Amino acid sequence: MNIYKPICIDNSQLVHFVNGEDYEFLASFDGTSRKQTWQPVCVKIVDYSPRMKSPMCDLPWLGSHALILRTRAVMALRDILDTYGELLPLVTEDDITLFAFNAWATDAFDKERSDLTCLPGTDRIVFIDKPVFIDDNVRGRDIIRPHGRAMPTYVSERFVERVERAGLVGLEFDLVATVS
Repeated sequence: MNIYKPICIDNSQLVHFVNGEDYEFLASFDGTSRKQTWQPVCVKIVDYSPRMKSPMCDLPWLGSHALILRTRAVMALRDILDTYGELLPLVTEDDITLFAFNAWATDAFDKERSDLTCLPGTDRIVFIDKPVFIDDNVRGRDIIRPHGRAMPTYVSERFVERVERAGLVGLEFDLVATVS
């Protein structure tokens, strides 16, 4: 099974928060449910470069810790999304329908063998240079999110194939690991 990290394509649409403090709220996603207490935050779609108009994206970029989806992407991936997390609605200034995907966390990493950067003096991971996954904990999963604050969301080959088959635009997928 191949595991991929979603990455932003060149000239992709980006998601920015209208209130910059709201970024911290979304960065605090740690793999636990937010649905019961969720208050939609206001975001806006912006172009990748102020000099060039970005094409419309089904999966605009916020960061690897929270996939952002338009309705077309939700429809194409709904069964996978519902199995591995929850969709949380966002509010936009121009009535674009967007959702943040909050993936459930799993014990995904072999922390001893992974190349991780931690906050000095803590075991809090701030960057994952080279993940090594625990095969039994990720095998067969289409969305993998390690425990912890602002951890990246990884996806399976099946997820990538579904995105490609539906012709969804906005993300590329970088192969980061293969598990048996």
